[in-house]
Amino acid sequence: MNLVLISRSMEKLKNTAEYIRNLYPTVEVRVIQADFSEGKKVYESIGNGLEDLDIGILGK
Repeated sequence: MNLVLISRSMEKLKNTAEYIRNLYPTVEVRVIQADFSEGKKVYESIGNGLEDLDIGILGK
């Protein structure tokens, strides 16, 4: 299963994505930086990052 990681800290996103890629080389990992404290406007950038994906499962 491929993954999309969303978080405020790009450094943590990159580190986590690299960790996952090293453990599971066939998994595609996309990262989206988003600060949810910005309110509703954050959803536009998340939507843009997810635009071309077929999303089957969402989780916390």
